[in-house]
Amino acid sequence: MTPFSFIRIIIVGLIIVFAGVMPWSYLIDINLKFHPDIPWAVFAGTTYLLLFILYLYGKGWPRSTSEKRRQYIRINKIKRNVWLWAMLGGAFYIIFLTGLNISGWLLFKIPTENIAEFGSYSQYPSLIIFISLIFGAINTGVIEEMGFRGYMQVPLEKHFRPFISIIIVALFFSILHLPPLPVLPIFVLASTGWGFLAYYTNSILPGIVFHSLLDGLLWIFFWKNYSAVEKIFQSSILQGDFVTEFIVTLATTVSFGILTVLTFLKLSKIKKENEIST
Repeated sequence: MTPFSFIRIIIVGLIIVFAGVMPWSYLIDINLKFHPDIPWAVFAGTTYLLLFILYLYGKGWPRSTSEKRRQYIRINKIKRNVWLWAMLGGAFYIIFLTGLNISGWLLFKIPTENIAEFGSYSQYPSLIIFISLIFGAINTGVIEEMGFRGYMQVPLEKHFRPFISIIIVALFFSILHLPPLPVLPIFVLASTGWGFLAYYTNSILPGIVFHSLLDGLLWIFFWKNYSAVEKIFQSSILQGDFVTEFIVTLATTVSFGILTVLTFLKLSKIKKENEIST
């Protein structure tokens, strides 16, 4: 692979992420300023998202790139047994990531400005915030899986080993999110898991389901429990705060981390068996 090809793959993936996520950010900001009692941004955002998906899936001009777009988006059919293990592994994985996040919050002091926007939502009608957070999570899950685990990871896998491709994507995913340094490894790990899930199932669909679910649950939790989360972010077990909660959370996290690894190994085995049979 030439440096130019590598850079092109990365840029295309990032463009897809920005082009998919930014319109929704502008739409919801405008919606909250004008007629926050009517969630019109969700309808506009849904229309844009569907058209964006169709284009990345191969619809529209230019026709000469349709087949390559269908390959890169990685929305493929999944066999029933693969779906079952992917659902199980995805469920274990988001519990593991949630525990890992909470452990990080309890271990380190996290800048509260990272969640300040959730505190401002109290001035708006609850309905529009709830609907917007749900759609925002779905939009983010869909776009990031298409951009990172689809258009970025698929062509990289043609030139690098799967693990290397997944790590490269994870690094760019984490850099783009610019998380506080103490939780940066969690972002790398999160993207790595979504990358393996996409590779083992040869589809971004399971990743979309659980990526969106995780974001939605976390965002709603931040919104409804902002004061409590802010307190946790300003605390640390290194100062004697929440020690018992940290131990319980860490034990739960490790348990579900092991379960995640076991289910992913099963998916890996199924993938190898399917490759041999074909």
